[in-house]
Amino acid sequence: MIIAILCLLAMVGGTALTFGPDTAFLVLFFGLVQIAVTASALKHPLLGRLRSLVFLYVLVLTLVSLFAYHQSAFVLGTEALPYINSDGVGYFRDAVNLSQTGIFDNLERLGTNYLGYQFLVSLLFYLVGPNLLAALLLNNLALTLAVIMLVRATLLMTPNVGVAFFTALSFVLIGRYIYFANVLLKEPFILLGICALLYGVLCIKAHRASSIFGICLIGVSAIILA
Repeated sequence: MIIAILCLLAMVGGTALTFGPDTAFLVLFFGLVQIAVTASALKHPLLGRLRSLVFLYVLVLTLVSLFAYHQSAFVLGTEALPYINSDGVGYFRDAVNLSQTGIFDNLERLGTNYLGYQFLVSLLFYLVGPNLLAALLLNNLALTLAVIMLVRATLLMTPNVGVAFFTALSFVLIGRYIYFANVLLKEPFILLGICALLYGVLCIKAHRASSIFGICLIGVSAIILA
């Protein structure tokens, strides 16, 4: 964990020099959140390799997002149109428009126009402004939570830590997930919804004491996948 934090701080320093302190703060905030959640969810001593794998995944995701942000902002597009040849263009514009015209004034559009992902990103834009990197880091957080829930679900199905490790390894080696996250597509949140649904069902089945938590996870997954 200490090594992961030190690597993150190095990236934060480079980001501050390249993009400025505001962008560096976003990298620091999202990175620390992902590291803290990973450390908490996979805190058992036998899960050391799993924690290290997810920490590495967090750092790789952050690096890829910084590269994508750099290319999009300075090479491929403009601040208003940060992508070419991606549905992310539309999602970005929708989120910016929602954050500027009033998120809660547009809630009636939520169930009829498939704008759930854009509403989520617009909430982030409402807080930090229409920052492309913030949206990419939000997608990274969704992927990190998805792999953690997949690991926890695997451990409920089998106590074999090796199986859980290779399940996580299989997930993080799928480069398409990283691609989806960094062209601002909604697939990372769809993956999170599926993993939350699986973990929620297994929590209810495995432990009576975890039933409330499992029901909450199923509710979250229903909102994400709706």
